[in-house]
Amino acid sequence: MIARSFPAKPWILCLDRTNWQIGKTNVNILVLAVAYKGIAIPILWTFLNKKGNSNTGERIAYLTANREFRGKAWLRYLARKKIPFRLRIPNNTVMTNKPHGELPVTRLFRIKAKQVMVLREPRTIWGCSVYLAAT
Repeated sequence: MIARSFPAKPWILCLDRTNWQIGKTNVNILVLAVAYKGIAIPILWTFLNKKGNSNTGERIAYLTANREFRGKAWLRYLARKKIPFRLRIPNNTVMTNKPHGELPVTRLFRIKAKQVMVLREPRTIWGCSVYLAAT
């Protein structure tokens, strides 16, 4: 419904934070908004359990891409612009793994539900060196 209110051209996304008090209670909200005709329209937000600025980790936590946002050009763009990211990848994605060469990520990440595995060394997917984790 909100998306239909904006023109089809590329949106300008704004990350902002607002902090105020209601009585003795701090209200601190990190907001992702679309800039439209001089105003920012919130589309996603989270409450920060503190007063003051958000930190880099809190901001990075909200830059997550789903599996359709992938590919060599996209990853290189993010790296070139020094944009930290998290990217969900399909389980059939091929990566390099020394000394075994190329193999699908599912061969390396064999975990059960609610388990987490983080690789300490970067791997190459789609021609880009990245760190991988599975949840």
